[in-house]
Amino acid sequence: MTTTIHRGEAHSPRSIRRDQTAAGTMLSPAYIVLQPKGGTGKSTVVEQILLHLYHSVEKQIWLIDADLSNPDLYRAHYGSEIKCECVALDSDAGYTTVARRLSDPRIDGPIAISTGAGLAEVYARNLGILDLAAHHAHRSLNVAITIDLDTDSVIHIQSLREAMPHSVFYVVRPRHFGRPEEFEVFNESDFGQEFLAAKRVIDLPVMPSALARRFKTDRKSLISIMQSDDIADRCTLETWAPHSRRALSPLLDW
Repeated sequence: MTTTIHRGEAHSPRSIRRDQTAAGTMLSPAYIVLQPKGGTGKSTVVEQILLHLYHSVEKQIWLIDADLSNPDLYRAHYGSEIKCECVALDSDAGYTTVARRLSDPRIDGPIAISTGAGLAEVYARNLGILDLAAHHAHRSLNVAITIDLDTDSVIHIQSLREAMPHSVFYVVRPRHFGRPEEFEVFNESDFGQEFLAAKRVIDLPVMPSALARRFKTDRKSLISIMQSDDIADRCTLETWAPHSRRALSPLLDW
């Protein structure tokens, strides 16, 4: 079943950034954060991506929240300048809907997609739909896989890569799970060595607890915090955001 809940209004342009080739054929990139295991920080990573896109692109930003069991992102951005919707990815119908967004030339701004947990087999069967749609539409699809210290967060990396051969993969090691060297299961694996050699591993700094509480509990987006009258929260965000942006630069600097 595909469930579309809401789409916000378009926001006004900000600083211009190149998102087309000289021939004008490339659409802005899409970013999808994947991990069949729950609790690895997928929505937090997407929220940071949205914050940095908001301050660096001119065109309309799209958010697709596919974590219908806990749509933190949709709730935080409901009615905002980000165009957002919820789409269930528990069957092929939802993937077809997202594929239409990825391949629609009228959606020429960046698209950020958050996914739910516990859908490893569904992912393996259907992620190729998104991969091919983006490929045929000349839209770069960048995949970030969040991991923790345990084996069950890395066992699906290879199958996800095989399902999406045209996409560019990154692994995110959230700092709140431990220091980079503590991710031993990933670091010592063959594919972990491959990601590290290719510089496609992102060590994401811990989000300050005040900001995490605003996002997870109060359903406030980082963008709304930046625009708020709460000086303490804004200063916390302004101090932390450059570290987040620097960490995510391999993913965002296209």
